[in-house]
Amino acid sequence: MRKMAEAEIKGIAETIAPQTSERFTTVVFQDGTIEAVEGSWLGYRNVWVIVQGKAEAGELYAQLLQSYNEIQYCQGW
Repeated sequence: MRKMAEAEIKGIAETIAPQTSERFTTVVFQDGTIEAVEGSWLGYRNVWVIVQGKAEAGELYAQLLQSYNEIQYCQGW
């Protein structure tokens, strides 16, 4: 995963939050793309976070930031 500033992660959270839904599971990939799925799914890209249900930008930002920091730690950045 490439390095990102916190402001960039916040922008991604604000973009993704309105696209989350109670009907779908939202998969956010490490390249910043998203996919809304119902039921089972199979991804061929690295997953950043999985959001089940509706999410607000603030809570989504916290999830993205925590996951980002864990990925960076595991990659040795």
